[in-house]
Amino acid sequence: MDFRRGPVWWALLAVAANSFLVFILSLINHNQKHVPIFKSRGGNWTVDLVISLLMGSPASRLSTIHEINHHEEYQGGDDWSCYTNAKGRGLWRLLSYCTITSFRFARKRLSMPLEPHQRLELLTQRILVLTFFAIFVYFRPWLFFFIFAPSWFIGLYFLLAGNLLTHDGCELNTEWNHSRNFLSKAENWFLFNHGFHTAHHVDQQVHWSLLPGIHEQQCAGKVDGRFEVNSYFYYLLKNYTIPL
Repeated sequence: MDFRRGPVWWALLAVAANSFLVFILSLINHNQKHVPIFKSRGGNWTVDLVISLLMGSPASRLSTIHEINHHEEYQGGDDWSCYTNAKGRGLWRLLSYCTITSFRFARKRLSMPLEPHQRLELLTQRILVLTFFAIFVYFRPWLFFFIFAPSWFIGLYFLLAGNLLTHDGCELNTEWNHSRNFLSKAENWFLFNHGFHTAHHVDQQVHWSLLPGIHEQQCAGKVDGRFEVNSYFYYLLKNYTIPL
């Protein structure tokens, strides 16, 4: 479809749909890094390359920051994605968090203690993504700049927003109240059980499909009711839209 010849809302709809797909891909990437799909390194390399192309960013860059920093430091004060990056309230709180966290990632990731194979993975993915960008811009510049580039940017912002929603205002130094949980079965079906966030922090090596059971067995009744919410998307709209 040539969006240049259709109404503007077609292009906006395409950006919105693709942004959501990038967000979903980033969740798949998150799960893939915690519990790889394949036993072989080659199989997982292939998955990472495909994900990198589809979401417009090296898969290993996002996951290494998440694993090396967030899971190790979210209770220790040096979490680069800590909710204290957020300023103000409403939409401004969301945008300020995503922007400040992105800059912190860009500045801090250069000092991450990566293993040689991790550096090679990251370099390979970066070269592949940049090559793809160059080919895309050459053949379809309008499609790249007006549809896909905004989608990649917005989708990855949604990933950062997810981290804010699951920790904003929580009691990070407690055993059970460090994360907010979103319990809607329908939404968790789409979000690969991302809503069961306390269970994820209890054991980050548990496959995402087992998180509801872990939540029920180990977390239910221990997490303060303030940090158990039904709908992720309703919570997002209610707390991070207008007023600024």
